[in-house]
Amino acid sequence: SSEQVIAEAQKNLIYFDYISTNKSRFRYKFLSLPSILIKFFKKFFKYKHVSMHLNELETVYIAPFVIFVCRLMNKSTSLRIFAGNIDEFISKRFFYERFLFEYAMTNSDVKFLETNRLIEIYRDKGRIIHFPTSRIRTEVRKQSKYDGRLVYFGGIRKEKGILDAIKAIKASRNKKIFLSIWGHILDDIDAKDLNTSQSRYYGPIPSSNEIGKTLSSNDVLIIPSYWPGEGYPGVIIEAFA
Repeated sequence: SSEQVIAEAQKNLIYFDYISTNKSRFRYKFLSLPSILIKFFKKFFKYKHVSMHLNELETVYIAPFVIFVCRLMNKSTSLRIFAGNIDEFISKRFFYERFLFEYAMTNSDVKFLETNRLIEIYRDKGRIIHFPTSRIRTEVRKQSKYDGRLVYFGGIRKEKGILDAIKAIKASRNKKIFLSIWGHILDDIDAKDLNTSQSRYYGPIPSSNEIGKTLSSNDVLIIPSYWPGEGYPGVIIEAFA
């Protein structure tokens, strides 16, 4: 989703700079937050607006500090939250985290939320715009008949249900079923556990222009997730496309 925003900005000749908040890009995860904030302080002086596209933890630990500095310097901010259950997540956090989230929601100039439910919950927090996940339509289509090829696209953690899916496939009587797995490993799952006689882990999701081809080479997209942070999965839109 962030890559699509970047592509649209480039197409419309909007001058911008970009700082990735993807922690998988950092060798040492504990250094990710200070590194992101240092990059921000180095760059933000020459820009009029700061557009944040953050998950639930980043909204707590990045957005308040960015918004505070921008308000001091009379710069506008927008906040797009990737978390369909941000309200439930925040309700279970420490008091200071709830305070930081409240500050970010109250003081950012524009909020972009994924679902109508969240818009209703935070309707008193200023200007809020519905921004569901979207994808550019692809012309790639699957033509061959069904042959039992399943595919998983997304972050790989236990709560995403991927290990359960592998167990279910192994227990099936249909030994022709095969699962292709794409995405970053986000917790202590071992890549070896993803490779069986009926499943294979291929690594990070391919570039955006290859996603349509990869999906169309399979028959069924599976999302066995019971992760509470699911919002509006973009891969569903891509599969429909």
